Amino acid sequence: MPVHIMSLLKIPKMVSKRIQSLFANFLWSSQGNNRYHWISWHQICHPFEEGGLGIRDMDSVMQALQSKLAWLFLQGESLWAQIVRSKYGTSHHILQNGIRPFSSHCWKAIAKHLPFISNNSRMIIRSGNSSFWKENWLGRPLWFPACPFSALTVNEALDIPHLLNVLLDHPPKEVAKSIKLIEG
Repeated sequence: MPVHIMSLLKIPKMVSKRIQSLFANFLWSSQGNNRYHWISWHQICHPFEEGGLGIRDMDSVMQALQSKLAWLFLQGESLWAQIVRSKYGTSHHILQNGIRPFSSHCWKAIAKHLPFISNNSRMIIRSGNSSFWKENWLGRPLWFPACPFSALTVNEALDIPHLLNVLLDHPPKEVAKSIKLIEG
């Protein structure tokens, strides 16, 4: 089975177990009917350095490939990511609202890895077009649901006169009220 198909389709558990069974029978086969399993399949799947044979577990390979596509989606620079984003929404929308129920099986498999990838990565400022409030700067976004100026980009936040205009457009009482709503 071509490996790249595993990144797009969810392989049923029975198929995965059957493939692993074929691998195991190949490794443990002998001339007679007796097949001695000198080491567990789990141990065989460990890297060489840890005493295994370096054979990859099918489920781990599938998760790694789908996580890679989730990473490419979060990067957002490729044509594929732009097309998927226009169809399914931004990563902020997906992380906050979840996956649409009628999305494709391929997209559901990729999108389930988005929270893990997002929570274990940090942003690097490049062009400054990233969202100041919604990107994962400190382990979690700075944005909160009642934030009145959620569309602020990094470039705008670093532009002090513009930042002051944005903050002064929203009186401190309004901001304090929205913070109290979140706490309570």
